[in-house]
Amino acid sequence: MTERQELIDRALEIGLSFNESQVSDEELSRAIATYERVYAEAMAEKTCDPEKAQCATERRKTLGLWSAHDEQTDRKIRDGVQ
Repeated sequence: MTERQELIDRALEIGLSFNESQVSDEELSRAIATYERVYAEAMAEKTCDPEKAQCATERRKTLGLWSAHDEQTDRKIRDGVQ
């Protein structure tokens, strides 16, 4: 099986809709990566105890989904700056 066919199979498996003749391997790969990142983030936050304020933050950091923007926002919240 070719790498392209593996990408197509994975994209179809996760339910992405696309025209095989009009999408590049890079576009498919990015779409799959985005789906997997968003899915992992959603599952991490869904399984979190809502009573723990830091739970979502810690899970996002653990999964590598934490960004510099998140850090700035978190710092503003901790410091009480709006």
